[in-house]
Amino acid sequence: MNIKFKTPFATITTSYLIKSDGKGNGQMFVEGVASTIDIDQTQEKMAPEAIAKMAARLVGKPLRSEHGHDWDDDLGIIVQADVIEKDGKPALWIKAKLNDWLSKAKDLFNLLQGGAEIG
Repeated sequence: MNIKFKTPFATITTSYLIKSDGKGNGQMFVEGVASTIDIDQTQEKMAPEAIAKMAARLVGKPLRSEHGHDWDDDLGIIVQADVIEKDGKPALWIKAKLNDWLSKAKDLFNLLQGGAEIG
């Protein structure tokens, strides 16, 4: 299943819950490829050097929906970022902790739990 969700991601494929109280409550995380050097949904292409610079600077930055700046576009915070190889090319991989109070973040988490690939 490949569901399109307006995000700047190339392919976010994993979501998981780190349980903190033994009752299913905990912190929501997502991870996957956030950008590649291929042309993206907004018809932009990143240089390999830009991917590396982004990986070095993204930790602690907000994870946003479609580069938005509205109050409900801040889905969470990026906690890890690295350059990986995808299809023989450099790609930006991220891991983000989602805001558990935001319904849009919960929707993203639940879509991924259902097997959707976002991007």
